[in-house]
Amino acid sequence: MERRFYRDNLYSAGRITHIHYAKVQRGWSYGDDRHNLIEFKYCALGSLRMWIDGESYELHSGDAVIVKPGSYHRTEPVEETTEFFVFHFDVESEQVHAAFQLMDTPLLRPATIDGELISIPTWVDRFVLEFGDALAMEINAENNSTSTNNGDIHQSLMMLRAQSRLLEFIGVLGQSIVSEAERTATIRVHPTQMNLAKEAAYHMEKNIPAELRIGELAAYLGVHRSYLSDCFKQVYGMAPRQYLNNLRIRQAKLLLQDTPYTIEEIAQRLQFSSSAHFCRFFRQIVGLTPGRYRNR
Repeated sequence: MERRFYRDNLYSAGRITHIHYAKVQRGWSYGDDRHNLIEFKYCALGSLRMWIDGESYELHSGDAVIVKPGSYHRTEPVEETTEFFVFHFDVESEQVHAAFQLMDTPLLRPATIDGELISIPTWVDRFVLEFGDALAMEINAENNSTSTNNGDIHQSLMMLRAQSRLLEFIGVLGQSIVSEAERTATIRVHPTQMNLAKEAAYHMEKNIPAELRIGELAAYLGVHRSYLSDCFKQVYGMAPRQYLNNLRIRQAKLLLQDTPYTIEEIAQRLQFSSSAHFCRFFRQIVGLTPGRYRNR
C-alpha cells in the first residue's frame, strides 16, 4: 500500500459557545467579565470602547478584538446604535492556544491581517448571510416541541457546517497571528508566564482602590517577586507597579469626570494617605492637578 498521507486523529476537540449577533442602542454596556475561553468580538456597525487588561481600545466598523483567556475586560456604554458579532471558543491543542498568546495587542484591524489569508469584514458578512437565519431558527427550535425529525436532522447538519466554518476561521486567524509574530520577531512568552501575569493583573483590577504591595501579591500567587515582575514586563511591557498606578489613575479620572465627589473624597475612596498625596501622585503621572483635569 502506498499512502499519500495518514493520520489517526485529524484534530482534537474544539468548543464554540456564546455566539451571537446583536444590535444595541445608545447607553448599552457590558460589565466586568473574565473567563477561560478565547473571545472574538467584531464591530459591524457603530463603535465599541472596550477595556482589556487595563487598556482602552476603540473599535469602529470593521475592527475586531481577540480577548485572551483570563483577561479582565468590559464594554463601556455605546454612544450610538451599534451592531456586533461575538463568539467564545476553546480548543484542546496547546499549540493553538500558544498561537493566540503571540498577539501583542488585542485589536485586529482589517489592514493588520494578511489579505491573502483573510478579510474579517468579508468573512463575517458571509457567515451571517449563510448561517444567520439558521442560528435564529435554532433558538426557536429549542422552544418548539412540534419540530419534525427531518427538520431536526437538517438543522443539526446546518449547525455542523456553521461550526466547521468557525473552526476554519479560527485556524486562519491563528495562522495570520503567527505569521505576523514571525515577521516582526515578536518575543514569545511561555503560556505559564502569560497566565501568571494575567492572574496578577486580574488581582490588581479586582482590588482597586487598595494600595497593593507587589511582594504581597507575589506571595499570594506563590512566586518570587522578581519572577513575577519579569513575567509581567514581558506580557504588558511595564512593571507591576506602573500597571497598578495606571489603574488607580484610570479610576481617579472616572471619579473626577463622572461624580460630584470632592478631591478630598476621591483621595479617601482611592485610599491615599491625604489629598495632598493624591494630588502629587495624579500630577506626576497625568501632568495636571486633579482640579485642573476636572475643569479643563
